[in-house]
Formats: sequence, C-alpha cells, structure tokens
Amino acid sequence: MVDEISAKNYEDFVTKKPQLIRRISLKQEELLREHVLIMKSLTKYGHMTVKEIHHLYYNPQTQKYSKALKTIYRYMEFLEKSSLIQVSGHRMAQKSRMAEKLYCRTAVVFLFEENLDKKNWWESSSGADFMKIVPEYMQRFFQVEKSSIEPLTQLIETYLSGESKNIQDQFEAVESDKTLADLASPLSVWHLKEMFSVTAILKLFIENSDFRSQLNSIFQKK
Repeated sequence: MVDEISAKNYEDFVTKKPQLIRRISLKQEELLREHVLIMKSLTKYGHMTVKEIHHLYYNPQTQKYSKALKTIYRYMEFLEKSSLIQVSGHRMAQKSRMAEKLYCRTAVVFLFEENLDKKNWWESSSGADFMKIVPEYMQRFFQVEKSSIEPLTQLIETYLSGESKNIQDQFEAVESDKTLADLASPLSVWHLKEMFSVTAILKLFIENSDFRSQLNSIFQKK
C-alpha cells in the first residue's frame, strides 16, 4: 500500500535507527495496541512519512480516508512524546526544497515491563484448553499409549516454562551485551523471535538432562 504512493522520486536521509530492545510500561503498551496499524507498518517499512502513514487509512472502495491528516499528525506527536516512535531523518523529493520528516519505532522489539511478573499464559483460563488438547493431540500424532497423556502434560509445562525463561534471559543478555545486540540488530522482528526461540529450545535440552530422559521414556512406549 505504501509502495503504491511512494514512487522513487525522492531520497531518504536516515540519521537514526531503532534500538534493538526497549522496555515499556503498561500505559505505553496500551497506546501501542491502540495504534497497532501504525506500529506494524513502521515495523514493515522501517521509516515512513506522515503522509504515507495517512495513506494506511485510505479506503480504495470509497476513495476516502477514515482519518484526517491532522488526526495522523496528532497521533504521531502523541506516539513520539510516549517514546514509541522517533524522528529518524528526512525525505527530499525531486524538484522540491521542502523536506518531510521520517519516523521509525524507538525499538525493534518492545518488552512489556508490567507483564514480566504475570503468571504463565498456559496456566491462565485461556491456556487451559490448550493444555487439555495438545497432550491428547501429541499422544495421537506420535501414536503412544494413552497413559502417556499425563506425563506429556507435565513435560509440555516443563518445556513452556523453560523456553519462556530462556527467551527472557536472551532479551536481558542482548540488553547488556553490545556484541550480542550488534549481531542481532540486522534481523527482522520475526527472525529475531525465531532465533530466540530456537536458542531457547537448544539451551533447554543442553541444561536439562531430566527433560531428555522423560521425553525418551514417553516415546519409547509406542
């Protein structure tokens, strides 16, 4: 959508890029979710002008904008004051002396500070169905005995808890280790999370020999 209105008749001068990870408050998290379209688009495109963001709200069927341009300016000002976005440079169009500001996120990944001490999602009411279905699904898929459902449930909880802790440990390591941050910085959000997930799984197996033995005992009962 942005590509359609951004014919390459301009040059971008980027002076600032998002940091890799930033911790945000519950209030900032709510604001991020309220303006998820803007934040996701900045993730996808990196640096955008206000006019490009305004075009996100264009409906081609009605040929109208659902938000006025001045509303978008207000949104951007508020997001900037809330430290979720920042001015990242400027764009110069050909045959024009007027520069447009470019905006980007203040971080590639936002950590929701207020949620760090909340209980595990699989222990919540919404996670109950997941923990009921997945062990039975795995028992059927791997064709192991039905008596394996209970130990499978315990194993999945061990896995989820270990993976969650290891991913959190990686976030903290990247925050404090510049070399790790520099290595991870070129990755997209999706690839960054995949890397954290794979690393967390490997770390879980390396550090937890009981997990491996429990896994073997269940799947040897075919």
